[in-house]
Amino acid sequence: MFIFQNPSDRRAIVEETIRPNHSGRVRFQGSWWFARCMADITIEPGEEVCVVGHQGITLLVEPSLVLTSGKN
Repeated sequence: MFIFQNPSDRRAIVEETIRPNHSGRVRFQGSWWFARCMADITIEPGEEVCVVGHQGITLLVEPSLVLTSGKN
């Protein structure tokens, strides 16, 4: 469904809260999508997530990690 050339291609922004076992909505590549997170966490609007797959037309996401190139 999606081909990602680099990690930034996988970024989405949460627009509607994603709760455990419930879909929310994200903005991804200029479109709105339903999204779920398989982890037992809540992701709030405005948070950045990473698209890791899909089930039908629902994106599977994880919270984004900020990479600092070895800096702390």
